[in-house]
Amino acid sequence: MNAPGRSVKIEPETLEHILLQCVQYSDERRILVGSYREQGLATNSVDEFLFPKAHGTIIKRAHSALLEFLVSCALFERL
Repeated sequence: MNAPGRSVKIEPETLEHILLQCVQYSDERRILVGSYREQGLATNSVDEFLFPKAHGTIIKRAHSALLEFLVSCALFERL
C-alpha cells in the first residue's frame, strides 16, 4: 500500500523494460539470462537478446529460451 501523497510510478511496457528491468518478470528473466550465459552470450541489452553474436545452433537455443520467457510471462500473444 502506498503512503498518502505518494504515487506509484508505472513504467512503459517496452521490450527494453521487460527484458532488462521489470521486477514483475525477474524470476523468469533470471532463467532467461542463465540460459544465455550457459551459451556464452551477453545479456546487457535488447540487441544482445534479439541478435546474439554466435553460431547458428547457439542462436536457435537462445531464441528458444527467449520464446519460453515470453510464454512464461504471458507476453507472447501481446507482443
